[in-house]
Amino acid sequence: MIETDREAWRRRLAAEEQRLNLSQGLKFVYGPWSTLDTGHVAFLSLKPGTAPPGADLRAVSDERGNSYEVERTTTGSPITGQFLALTELLGVRPREVLTGVVTPFRAVAWGNLTVRQKDGALALGREFWAGPLARPDLRLIVAVSQEAADLIITLTGATAESEISAGWGHLCLRRYRTCDGRAIVHLPHLSRFRLLSRAASRDALALAFGEAAAEAPPAVPSTGTSPRLDLISALDSADALASLPLEARRVFDTLFGSPDYAVGVLTQQVVVHFRGQKVGGLNRRLMEWYVSKLFVAAHGGPAPLERRGFQVRDVAKGHRYWARKGAGSASAFVAAVEEMSGVKL
Repeated sequence: MIETDREAWRRRLAAEEQRLNLSQGLKFVYGPWSTLDTGHVAFLSLKPGTAPPGADLRAVSDERGNSYEVERTTTGSPITGQFLALTELLGVRPREVLTGVVTPFRAVAWGNLTVRQKDGALALGREFWAGPLARPDLRLIVAVSQEAADLIITLTGATAESEISAGWGHLCLRRYRTCDGRAIVHLPHLSRFRLLSRAASRDALALAFGEAAAEAPPAVPSTGTSPRLDLISALDSADALASLPLEARRVFDTLFGSPDYAVGVLTQQVVVHFRGQKVGGLNRRLMEWYVSKLFVAAHGGPAPLERRGFQVRDVAKGHRYWARKGAGSASAFVAAVEEMSGVKL
C-alpha cells in the first residue's frame, strides 16, 4: 500500500468520522505505513483507545515507530505492556510487527457506539485490512477481541484448529489456520484480561504460540535491543550455543552456514525454517527434536521421520507434530529434513 493510499485513507476516514457523528479521533495502523507490506507478524485489536497527552488524534498510521513502544512511558493503557510482553515472547521487535485496529475510530468504550457507528467502522476495517491480511508472508496474526477475530477469520477464510484453556476461569485461547498454512491466534482483550502478566496462563500461551509464533521468520538481532530479546530471536549468542549439547550445537552450526535455512530461538524452542517455511526444531526444555505437521504435509509425508524413530504427537486438537529425543536424535533430524527437502546440509 503506497504512500498515496495513506493520504487517500486519511481523507476517507475524516469524512466517515463526520458522517458517523464521531469526534474523538481516528487511527488504523499503530506503526509506520510501510509495515502493511513488510510485517511477518500482525497484532490487531478492536479500536483505538484514549490517546496519551500530545498525541496526534487523527493519524492513520504512526511514522514514529510502533505506537505501543513509542508511548510506553506516556500512556495509561494496560494493553501497552501486554503487547510488549507478547513481542518478547514471540521473539520479534515491536517496530517489525504489523500493529493496528480493525475499527479506526476512537471511543471510550465499544459499547457506547450505536449499531450504525459500529457497522460503519467494521465495514471500513474489512475494506482496509483485506489486502494486508492476504499477504502470504504474513505468517502469524494475533486477534485481540471477538470482533477482531471475527473480521480476520472472515477475510482470511481460516478454520478452527484448537481451543486451549487460558488458565483463567472459562477463558479460552483459540487457534485457526488459513488454507495456505498461516496461523491465527485469538486472545481475549488484553486491556481487561492481562494474560501476559499471569503466571497461571503461561502454559496456555506457550501452547497457543509454540507452533504459531515459529511460523514467522526469526528476527535478525541488532544493537540497541535487549539481551533477552536478542537471545530468543536468533542463535547468535555464545551463551545460548554453550547451553546446548555438543550434537545439537553441531547441527545449528551447520544450519547457520546454509543459505536455505534460518534459525531462531523462542523461550523454549530453537526453531528452524527452510526457505521461509517452518521445519521444526529443538524443544530445549524437553531436549526433543520435532518436525511441524505443515512441513510434513508439504514434503511428502512422515515416512522419512518414522523410519528414523520419530513418533507422532497429538497434544491438543489440531496440534500435531513428529518428535524424537535421546542419543542420535539430532543427526536423525538432519537426515530426515535433508531427505524431505531434497537439500543436503
